Amino acid sequence: MCIFTSDTNDRIQMIENFSVFNHVQLIKMNNLTVKEIATIKKIFNQFDSDNDGFINHRELESLAIALNDPLTPAELVDFFHLIDTDNSKKITWNEFITYWANN
Repeated sequence: MCIFTSDTNDRIQMIENFSVFNHVQLIKMNNLTVKEIATIKKIFNQFDSDNDGFINHRELESLAIALNDPLTPAELVDFFHLIDTDNSKKITWNEFITYWANN
């Protein structure tokens, strides 16, 4: 398990177990505040409607609609593949936060 703390600028810092994230993900996540990560986690949980810990195609479509950016079926497939970097056909929390930290 990782332990996170925030510095005086409210930036997240990992203080142990670096192996959970690769170096690139850690650098990219450092651009988010603790509050931003908590907000993104709430969004992830809200749209994980079956509570399995992943976002599937249907749940991603619901998220896009909620963001007032409905996608065509082809756009949804492309967007899903963009976030699902391990091609597991489900979006993990790490994939989700990495995507949002970079966009």
